[in-house]
Amino acid sequence: MSNFNDIEFVSETYRESKFKPRFYVVFLIVFSMYYFFSPILSHFIFLIVKGNIKIVESNLLYQLFEKFFIPYVSIFLILIIYIFLIEERRISFLFSGVKNNFLAFNIKGIIFSTLFLFVLIFVFILRDYTLSFKLNREFTFLNLFQLLFVFIFTYIKFFFLECLYRGWLFNIFTSRYSIIASLILTSIVPVVIGFIEYQRIGIYLIYMFLFNIFLSLMFVVYKNIFILISFNCFYDFLKKYILSLESMNVKLEPLFYTVINNTELYNVENNYYSLIVLTIVIVIMFIFYKCKFKM
Repeated sequence: MSNFNDIEFVSETYRESKFKPRFYVVFLIVFSMYYFFSPILSHFIFLIVKGNIKIVESNLLYQLFEKFFIPYVSIFLILIIYIFLIEERRISFLFSGVKNNFLAFNIKGIIFSTLFLFVLIFVFILRDYTLSFKLNREFTFLNLFQLLFVFIFTYIKFFFLECLYRGWLFNIFTSRYSIIASLILTSIVPVVIGFIEYQRIGIYLIYMFLFNIFLSLMFVVYKNIFILISFNCFYDFLKKYILSLESMNVKLEPLFYTVINNTELYNVENNYYSLIVLTIVIVIMFIFYKCKFKM
């Protein structure tokens, strides 16, 4: 049977970086991108756009551009500059699997994300929680058109993020550490960023950690970044804009919650049963990996 650490993630035609920093150095690089260079670049991009294009700030497209595009394209541009200047290699390694059944892997990611989210919902039903869950029944051509824009920008957002986390971060860690260590280290970074941005602790952070291990493990199995992008995109899209507590209007904040004792609201990702489901999914994915790559 092949060893867990023998599998390559990127094509052998991609030149490996000579720069193989330790975890804390990578950690500092990512955080400087997120909280120093990206805000500066985002500000300049926003000023250029606002100075040359007439913008209505209440417009949905403006909100999407401001919140989903500018911050993440800034991170991506800084990442590209860093790769060219420091690692001195081409950026093609970021797009693992782009020439390998692009459409099929995107569809597969959408199917997986739908199944995963509805398994979480099913668990809440089994545990006799009051689930305030409904599909939007007030679709019109206008808000369907809006949802299409939201979906496109959500996909763009996760394209940039997955290029950072799995395309680059995971690649850097596997060049220095074992795959198991890389799975763990890659998952720590978004957890810390999530804590800084949302100020949430406890179950939610554990969920984020396990969720990122699952995504990285999926990357190990399929060697394709686009299945992760579509999985993340559709999972986030369903959770925020399709499954709703109230009559659905396109908004840029989470809308899917569970109701406990008819009083308090909890995000679907902030529950022990979600952790159990995610742990089971990770075990299944690991078993699938072992079966797929055994000699």
